[in-house]
Amino acid sequence: MERIKFQTNNHLIELDLLLTNTSTGLMALVCNIDQRGIRFRRRLGNILLGIGFIIGVSFFLIDINHFLKWEIAIFLWLLPAGLIAGGAFSLFESRKGWCAARALGIRTKI
Repeated sequence: MERIKFQTNNHLIELDLLLTNTSTGLMALVCNIDQRGIRFRRRLGNILLGIGFIIGVSFFLIDINHFLKWEIAIFLWLLPAGLIAGGAFSLFESRKGWCAARALGIRTKI
């Protein structure tokens, strides 16, 4: 932990920086959840991916772009894209045993 101090407009600002010794300079993903959290995130990721793919395939099969204005159709395609992205991120968290919210200091139950 390194403390940095600097002065701006008569205010002293102190920051605590967590520096890592990795060769890339990036912070490593440290395991911060237990087996219960890993199972929950894996289950959540699979559910979100499944729902996102079902909605995406149904939009494709009914050709939603044909029935709606393109502005509305693009907005509707954000739903399956967001579900798929959220599910993939949740699976990534379960695979690494890492929780982004906990890494930011937010306390979670699972």
